[in-house]
Amino acid sequence: MFNLSIEQQAANDHCSSAFIAEKNQYTFSASDILEDNGFVNKGKEMPLVLYWAIENNTCEEAAKDLSSYACLENSHCVNADSIYPGYLCICNEGYQGNPYINPGCQEVNESGDKDINKPL
Repeated sequence: MFNLSIEQQAANDHCSSAFIAEKNQYTFSASDILEDNGFVNKGKEMPLVLYWAIENNTCEEAAKDLSSYACLENSHCVNADSIYPGYLCICNEGYQGNPYINPGCQEVNESGDKDINKPL
C-alpha cells in the first residue's frame, strides 16, 4: 500500500503533465516532450489497474460510525481482501448506480439495462 503525491518542483509558468500507468508499460522518449501533446496522447493509452478499498476497517467496524460509513441506501458492504484492507460498497441486486455518492443505487427499470454494476 502506498500514497502518491505529485508536486510541481520548479516555480515557473511552464505547463507540466503527469499520469499513472501500470508498471513497465511506459518508456520515456524525447519525442514525448518535444512533440505537441506527445506525452499527453501517450498517457491516454497506458493501462492502469487500481486496487482500492475504503479505510482500514472491516464492514462491521465501519458500520459502527455512520458519520463516515461510505455505503449509501440500496447497497451493501463487502470486506476487501487481506492485501488491501478496508471495505467496498456494491449496489444490491436489482439496483444500479454509484453506491458512494447521491443518489446512490437506484432501482433497475424492468424493461431497462440489467447490468446492476454499471454506473447510471
